[in-house]
Amino acid sequence: IPDDDSEEFTEKTTEEEPEIEHVSITAYNNLDIPIDPSLTDDPNQPWIATAQANTKSDSSFTGITTFLNHVVCFQKGYMHEIYNDRNPFRIHDIFAEGAIDNRTIQDVDGTLIFVSEDGVKIYTGANPRVLDYNLNISKYKYAVSGTDGRCYYLYCETTTGNRFLVYDTICEEWSERVLPGNDNYVVNFARTSDGFYMLLSDNCIYQLDSMSHTGV
Repeated sequence: IPDDDSEEFTEKTTEEEPEIEHVSITAYNNLDIPIDPSLTDDPNQPWIATAQANTKSDSSFTGITTFLNHVVCFQKGYMHEIYNDRNPFRIHDIFAEGAIDNRTIQDVDGTLIFVSEDGVKIYTGANPRVLDYNLNISKYKYAVSGTDGRCYYLYCETTTGNRFLVYDTICEEWSERVLPGNDNYVVNFARTSDGFYMLLSDNCIYQLDSMSHTGV
């Protein structure tokens, strides 16, 4: 408190704290992580250095999976692989084949099967080859798939109608199934140690190896 005759005040000052930089990450979780400014010149910091890309397409990605010890990314018209496990990450085009939906991409006993707009493709590390020559389908509009470890189950909506197909990777043959109910379509498939299941639009889950079902 100053004297009555004094108009001066003494301010108590503190040393200002250094400004802390943050990086925000948005995926399934929102994270706000403080970054030590002393690390900004470290080339091993993946959020600082620039990744390298060699891609011909700038369209949106439709899917991602791991195959043959690589991360494989899909757009509707291209496949890409990501190289390196630290900076600089590199994204390279590998083939001009893509997937229309992440739910069509399945690793079936060491082979990668997916659906592009013009066909079902199988990828083993070389150029993907067409798998659906005999199905007489010219264009896929909607598709979802699953696997029981041997067969590739595919529900698709095409320009000529809706179909539920199964490809046996051992026999290398297609067969066709009929969905239970009227006007049903497949929402998704799921596999557990107890069985292989599909969810239909009628809110029922069917176990495909027994065809039993339960409402949800």
